Amino acid sequence: MAFTGVLVTVKGFEIDKGIIVSILAGISYALLGFFSKIATKNHHALVITAWQILISIFLTLPFLFIYDWHLNFNSFTIVLITGILHTAIALFLWYDALNYIELSLSSILQYLDIVFSTDIPHP
Repeated sequence: MAFTGVLVTVKGFEIDKGIIVSILAGISYALLGFFSKIATKNHHALVITAWQILISIFLTLPFLFIYDWHLNFNSFTIVLITGILHTAIALFLWYDALNYIELSLSSILQYLDIVFSTDIPHP
């Protein structure tokens, strides 16, 4: 809500599609921590990880037919490492950790994800 207030103050009531998508992404990211904590109380981390990966595959599958892409050994290796290490294992560890930490700490750690995922240039 604070972000929306700043936008209205700076730009007036002129809001484009990018701002709406950004606000919806922020709300979705905030709700992820809340619903993830609830999901880990009722289901095992492996089940939640599997469902999240299946849903992600379903949502991103149409992009395979929209863009022209070619699969070679290097790109296949990158996709495999990203899919296994950075997605499956990382999600499993995250959902498993939610069983042991409080929601407030998980929210802080979730926001640190954005900080650590940025590309900080080295001098």
